[in-house]
Amino acid sequence: MNWWTGDAVFTHLSRLRAGDEVRVVRADGSVAVFKVADKHVVEANARPASLFAPSSSATLTLITCSGVWNPLTQSDTQRLLVRATLA
Repeated sequence: MNWWTGDAVFTHLSRLRAGDEVRVVRADGSVAVFKVADKHVVEANARPASLFAPSSSATLTLITCSGVWNPLTQSDTQRLLVRATLA
């Protein structure tokens, strides 16, 4: 559990592996299927250029907190980034 009321939406994001599917339900009810390409951990204040770089294909990047809680900054020390491409 990592939220006051139970598991947060990305609690199990670290379990995803390359090739896993992520399904996004759009407002019109259609489903976009993405395949996980990679994942990595960065420092909480990092701004990786690849995160904002243009891509020739549709991509999805999911980001959640990782590392340890720092009470001084009121934040976790790292971020987990999971990148997926449209299948």
